[in-house]
Amino acid sequence: MSPARAHRQRMLAAKAAGTALTSAPAQHAGGAASEYEIMLAKLGLDLRELHDIQSLERKIDRKREMLPEYEAWVEGVLKGMLDSGHGVADEIFPTVMIWRIDTGDYVGALPLAAAVLRFKLALPERYKRTPATLICEEYADAALKAIGQGGDFDLRVLQAVEHMVADEDIFNIVQAKLHAAIGRLLAMQVKALEDSADGPAGNKRSLLAAAIERMKRARALDAKIGVKKELDGLERLAAKLAEAATANAGD
Repeated sequence: MSPARAHRQRMLAAKAAGTALTSAPAQHAGGAASEYEIMLAKLGLDLRELHDIQSLERKIDRKREMLPEYEAWVEGVLKGMLDSGHGVADEIFPTVMIWRIDTGDYVGALPLAAAVLRFKLALPERYKRTPATLICEEYADAALKAIGQGGDFDLRVLQAVEHMVADEDIFNIVQAKLHAAIGRLLAMQVKALEDSADGPAGNKRSLLAAAIERMKRARALDAKIGVKKELDGLERLAAKLAEAATANAGD
């Protein structure tokens, strides 16, 4: 896409979002409607192509290749909604949010996810979950998968998601996944610290207590979440550190 066309898309998308209230941009006369129809037709073609790809890895790679074609439109829609303070029914916007999550662009998807929740945008019918449930579960699953494979995940991203969905109605099992993921990331930070790093203020113990609290909350929400063994180990470590702190205080 040329820079000129990308600029035009941003302007038209922002204009449509800024005046649409809950109407689709296609219902507007002029360039915004035409551009939206073009983008919507492209999305339809891309979705059909993705449907025909059986390999999940190839599907994700193809989404990554497709995403730049939608970037200008999505930027314009986001600007229009933020400037006007109201949402717009646009199938492209939430689709791009989900594709960004699918392709591992977790930070890039956050502002779109925040807008979807703030303006109560509907997801396309092909997604069977509510926006809040989908966002929470997709991020939690991604984090749990990364941790399970011996990798890491940005704790700040999960905390941002948690803040976004704090007042949303979400299934307990999905909330449990988020708490388990945050708890495991906190536990990884605990294990990375030497016992001597605890210090008089109990820095390691505080972090450990936060991890334990998350694991307990996850189990309270879903007894089958699978954190019991980890929780038992963390509680034993907490008792050991507390005993050491008491002994040091008596010296």
